[in-house]
Amino acid sequence: SFQAGFPRLAAMEKNHGSISKGLKAARKARQISNPEGGRSSGQLWSFNQGLGTLIEALAEKLGKSNIRQFKATNLIHNKELSKWTVEGSNGESESYDLAILSCPAFSQASILKNLDAMLADKIATIPYNSLAVVVMGFRSGDVPIPLEGFGYLTPSSENRAILGVQWCSSIYRGRAPAGAVLLRAMCGGASRPEMVDLDDDSIAKIVYRELQASMQIQAPPYFLKVVRWKNAIPQYMVNHLEKVKEIEESLAKHPGLYLTGNAYKGISINDCVENAENLAVQIARWWSRSRETSS
Repeated sequence: SFQAGFPRLAAMEKNHGSISKGLKAARKARQISNPEGGRSSGQLWSFNQGLGTLIEALAEKLGKSNIRQFKATNLIHNKELSKWTVEGSNGESESYDLAILSCPAFSQASILKNLDAMLADKIATIPYNSLAVVVMGFRSGDVPIPLEGFGYLTPSSENRAILGVQWCSSIYRGRAPAGAVLLRAMCGGASRPEMVDLDDDSIAKIVYRELQASMQIQAPPYFLKVVRWKNAIPQYMVNHLEKVKEIEESLAKHPGLYLTGNAYKGISINDCVENAENLAVQIARWWSRSRETSS
């Protein structure tokens, strides 16, 4: 579902008549708000030590005393006390005024199956794709083409073995030492799920042949790492928004329970942040109303 997977682009098309006009309008707005240039909000960015820095900063802001680390396996609602109890795999138990699940959809379904089997079944129908990520380091002189830009994605119509290649050292600073480049290839997904189950050597050879064909690289990489991400990305099907609406209707039967994450209304980190902020406003309003009712 395009509208679910790319909400910003869908909004541009709706508000400006086309995606291209929407992008032009967004670019003009950025120029007006930031006439002296600087970092554009449309640029890709990361942290020097990787995106884990974001999670570490959030944890530090919350404070260790406010973080409970255990694997949640069940959720119980005590309506008389208006409390939600989270149970863990090792017998842990914590009670709260409300519950927010932001884990993957299949984990949410597992946690909710005893509370509401029909809701859990609906959530469990959201499919996920797995990925194999192959990272290769080359000496700059061994890459004959200029690495100016993001990299490339392979059209599904070409039936290629990989989904695309990111030129990481061109996108982000500090990703490779001087005189070297770092490339990251993505394999698997909905089009080639069998790739994830191949051994490291087989996947690396397939990716290297792709780089030979597309980037004319002939020298072997001096650095190589293969990482697999099982059930990494939710797959938005054609009826995804209808499915989300059904889930929200079932969720309305459980005041104080909220679902978020990238399984519903946008996959990217930007979407998750925006959805989280919207949810925070929604919860604040619910909390205010519930306090007024109880007082």
